[in-house]
Amino acid sequence: MASIRNIKKSNQYLTVDYSDFSHEEYLALLHSGSKVEPRKKASQILLDYLCDKYGIPRCTIYILNTSYDPIFGFTSMGLYEGGKKEITLWNNRHYKVPCDIRTFINTLLHEFMHHYDYYYLRLPDSVHCKGFESRIRDLRSKLQS
Repeated sequence: MASIRNIKKSNQYLTVDYSDFSHEEYLALLHSGSKVEPRKKASQILLDYLCDKYGIPRCTIYILNTSYDPIFGFTSMGLYEGGKKEITLWNNRHYKVPCDIRTFINTLLHEFMHHYDYYYLRLPDSVHCKGFESRIRDLRSKLQS
């Protein structure tokens, strides 16, 4: 469970640094279709771009052509493993039905934000709170505009 101190620290950062973003990588992912390999390639290019822009270690993306098995009792579309610097995304929302590309991108940006929190902001924990969600919205907006 996140401490109040971690939540307060995270909430101090409502936006991501920088406002000048290339849109090419985002648009390539947006138009990558629903198949795993094109999504994986475009996702890795976008992740590499973001990591390089922020001067943080690159992370590897894995995309599984399945839906998430809710062994923990909740539904998830993605997972960030900080120690390994890995992001895993489940391509399918339901049995053999790929998720919408916007849902896929939102999940990718959500998992990237954990990476950003640990390596760029150097937060002791990356918690789901107002600041975290605000940073995701800000990053998405800057990539889209």
